[in-house]
Amino acid sequence: MNSYIVEPTTAFTRDIKKFRKDQKIKLAIKLTLKNMVRNPFDLSLMTHQVNISSLGKVWSSRVTSDLRLEWIFSKNNKLIIIALRLQGHDTVYK
Repeated sequence: MNSYIVEPTTAFTRDIKKFRKDQKIKLAIKLTLKNMVRNPFDLSLMTHQVNISSLGKVWSSRVTSDLRLEWIFSKNNKLIIIALRLQGHDTVYK
């Protein structure tokens, strides 16, 4: 089975920096990304498609009970995941 590559956007990198002091969330993010590299549709990620006004139709995966990772597949290579944003559930589903 092929593994995926996660490429962060500038917005995702900026979002992730907000959690640099919270070790529990940092660990949850690391675990989520590790699972996504293996299988972005792993049941633990609860991945599903959402339509967000600022991003359009994207995939959303669960990081914590409140934190979601929004992402898309690269147009050139379906084994590359573009990590778009890392936001709270309420922000994503407004």
